Amino acid sequence: GSLYYFRITPGNIGGYGTPNAVIQLASTEPRNTLSLLFTATTGSGWTSSQGWSNGSLVSMCSWQSIVCTNGLLARVLLPSNNLAGYIPDEINGLGPDLTHLV
Repeated sequence: GSLYYFRITPGNIGGYGTPNAVIQLASTEPRNTLSLLFTATTGSGWTSSQGWSNGSLVSMCSWQSIVCTNGLLARVLLPSNNLAGYIPDEINGLGPDLTHLV
């Protein structure tokens, strides 16, 4: 099954003006898919791969060449980064918020 994590952020629940914690349920599947991409394209040989090899230790949004919007994967920018290998089929499931895969 899928793995999930909780992200707690300040928010306004119910419109009453009192800040509360907003809990978002987010899938770890994009992180797992990006890890597959790293492995399948010989990530250890990439020109720049900061954060990618740390997997679950670091927020995916802080990985080199990853751009997130509101905590969701928006862009994967890896041009001229010495990728070799193949693009895994799982890349198709990265989600509707992904606008660029370069």
